[in-house]
Amino acid sequence: MDKNVSISCTEQLIISIRTICLEDSSTDTEIKIPTDSIIETVKEKFGYFLPYLLLKRSKRIKKVIFEKLLDENYKIQDMIKIKKSDYIRV
Repeated sequence: MDKNVSISCTEQLIISIRTICLEDSSTDTEIKIPTDSIIETVKEKFGYFLPYLLLKRSKRIKKVIFEKLLDENYKIQDMIKIKKSDYIRV
């Protein structure tokens, strides 16, 4: 992947995470987002395919915790857990 494309994807990812944090109305300090959902959101909004490795290895994305959870159909689903305070300035 070209370095400029990688930087652009990371910027779009940060924007998408910030938007999700702003839309979340719960009082929890942490939010869980399915990785498939965030990848699809970036693809739809900005036309970039967000590689999964970019989520794991980007130095600009703060403190993302990866978890595996069971969904409604008992399939393993990858989730990212982030702190709202890392992306929203209060």
